[in-house]
Amino acid sequence: MSIAFYILQPGKANYPYHYHKGNEEVFYIINGHGTLKTNEGDKTVSEGDIIIMPTNENGAHMLINTSDAPLVYIDIHTVSQPEVVVYPDTNKIMVMAGDIKGSFKLDSEVNYLEGE
Repeated sequence: MSIAFYILQPGKANYPYHYHKGNEEVFYIINGHGTLKTNEGDKTVSEGDIIIMPTNENGAHMLINTSDAPLVYIDIHTVSQPEVVVYPDTNKIMVMAGDIKGSFKLDSEVNYLEGE
């Protein structure tokens, strides 16, 4: 498990819209309010909310501070390897396995045997 404490300034998001294939995430909103972009639409979040993001398309998310005060929250997530993070808005993935980490456009896929 990993725990991160964030103070998100007005108008900012920590990460682009994404979902995980291997790790679950939980957000606990300590102070302030904002908007959670999900695959079901935008949802308002505020102090005291606990938000659980599963490991699939249903867990797609981006937390945005849409207020004029800081949004303070804790991000708790599992740390499983390998991990694939999918960015649906930009058609990218990020792959992490041990000390290997890379981001790729899905439309640049190559045949498994190409160059072999």
